[in-house]
Amino acid sequence: VKPSDPNIPVIYRLVTGDPATSVVQAAEEENADLIVVGSHGRTGLGRLLMGSVAEAIVRKAHCPVITVKAPHKAPDKK
Repeated sequence: VKPSDPNIPVIYRLVTGDPATSVVQAAEEENADLIVVGSHGRTGLGRLLMGSVAEAIVRKAHCPVITVKAPHKAPDKK
């Protein structure tokens, strides 16, 4: 991922472990002002069975979190 504006600072990190805990820990270590995380937008039983990393990040983070839902893809017309 490359920002469209070269004046926007970007830090890339690779961490291992529980995804939500690792993201929150990395944000704390970097003193992040904001976390942006993608979400599948699952609700109900799907979320209950699979869990939600985005939700766990929102609950654990010490800074604001923006969740971005993936756009809905229309079925292919044949």
